[in-house]
Amino acid sequence: MKFDREAYRQRNVVERSIGWLKENRRVATRYEKLATNYLGMLKLAIIRRYLTEFPNSTWGACGRQRPHLISN
Repeated sequence: MKFDREAYRQRNVVERSIGWLKENRRVATRYEKLATNYLGMLKLAIIRRYLTEFPNSTWGACGRQRPHLISN
């Protein structure tokens, strides 16, 4: 079997993302009983991750800076 570098990179991104989600206790232990509530918590965790990883990214199509909502 030939080594596929691009497939390996994509797999690595997925594995690291799942590992990060497992570190979030509320997502990993699934406190919510309903699937819709769980999906909402999952989305919030991803948004929070995005906002902390890319604090200086542009906001929206017009190129404005996004407002700082989370204080460190």
